[in-house]
Amino acid sequence: MHSLSKVVELNLDKEPVLEATERGAISRGLGRSYGDSSVNSGGIVFTSSELKHIEIDVDSATAIVGAGVTIMELERAAMNLGFFPFVVPGTAQVTVGGAIASDIHGKSHHRVGSFSNHLKEIKLLSSDGMVRTLSPNGDTSQLFWATIGGMGLTGAITEATLLLRRIETAYLKVDEIKVKNLDQLIQTLVRVNETHLYTVAWIDLSGKFEGRGIISAANHHQLDPNKSRESKKHSNRQPLSSKPLKLYYPFKFGLITQFSVRLFNSVWYHKPRGKKLQQIQKYMHPLDGIENWNIVYGERGFIQYQFVIPFEHKDVLKSVLTLLRDNRCCSFLSVLKSFGHGSPAFLGFPIKGWTLAIDLNIRKKNLQALLASLDSMILGVGGRIYLTKDSRLSSTDLQGMYPRLNEWKVIKRAIDPANYWQSDQARRLGLC
Repeated sequence: MHSLSKVVELNLDKEPVLEATERGAISRGLGRSYGDSSVNSGGIVFTSSELKHIEIDVDSATAIVGAGVTIMELERAAMNLGFFPFVVPGTAQVTVGGAIASDIHGKSHHRVGSFSNHLKEIKLLSSDGMVRTLSPNGDTSQLFWATIGGMGLTGAITEATLLLRRIETAYLKVDEIKVKNLDQLIQTLVRVNETHLYTVAWIDLSGKFEGRGIISAANHHQLDPNKSRESKKHSNRQPLSSKPLKLYYPFKFGLITQFSVRLFNSVWYHKPRGKKLQQIQKYMHPLDGIENWNIVYGERGFIQYQFVIPFEHKDVLKSVLTLLRDNRCCSFLSVLKSFGHGSPAFLGFPIKGWTLAIDLNIRKKNLQALLASLDSMILGVGGRIYLTKDSRLSSTDLQGMYPRLNEWKVIKRAIDPANYWQSDQARRLGLC
């Protein structure tokens, strides 16, 4: 049994002191990954809460941000000047450093790729105490792409320079479409991907339904120069100012059951849908409106399982849904998106294909055996599991899912010969 981690604030105003320790060190942003990638039992955990600077150059649409800046803070600073990040995840409560270490993706991947595709450079504190500046091209590109999606195991990310998108308003034109089955859902997603920048599908996995769901597609709202009286509400670029709700639930047992999920999903599916204008942050981060939504799963929590498979193996999606249905697995949140192209990062998650994320109650009987079956199905068609949401993958399956893993390990050993950067996930998967 290893002791708790030693938490150390990373402050570059002073010369960073990297203590020698058998269990190494890892950086942590807000600790929002679903697994053990930022956990380092018995070792050191560096926090980045002091790395909070934001500088935006309006002329070049470029931002220089500290690794401890959250996506929400970046959005607010950018929107006030008429910009928005090219890629944001489903929650804005993650740091820029964490976004780079995970190479996050969003609802726009089919058009603009991952977070890393809009980085001009990053700064990395390596185990020798040096802060290196890395860029996607040139002499430092190998280390750059090993750090992108590298789960913090090449060093501590301290700063990033990234490009921003210019926006006219803080609103999106959203089109919501109901579908009755998985075939219709996939066909509709393919169609709206051609016309919309942001697309995502919610799937009802609560019962006998064959993949019915709701597709949400959106583009940035642009002002009509012929409408001089256009609503002031829809012409501003102000970020959200309201605070999220906080649930009060004092019990240890969870509310997520087969019955409660079926009831919620039925109400959600039959809710009137259509076209609307929606504030961009509400669209991008729907669960951020409730601060502690995860408590409804109870004290033991849940597992979020996310995978990607190539487009030509969409039949595996049907197999996954069938397996979940046959095992009476109810999922409160099941989200399907498409990836436009593979990631150039050595451990990048995206490949050209379909990605499905599902929340599964940890109390489900034989859950680990079920997930092992899913791992085998996904590995068999050249798919992979998202490391940021992983807490249980085997090192053998990891090797099969990430074919450039050995190349990454060579770079890891070169930049970190003493194996200073470690985590519980890294030890479990043989990454350190």
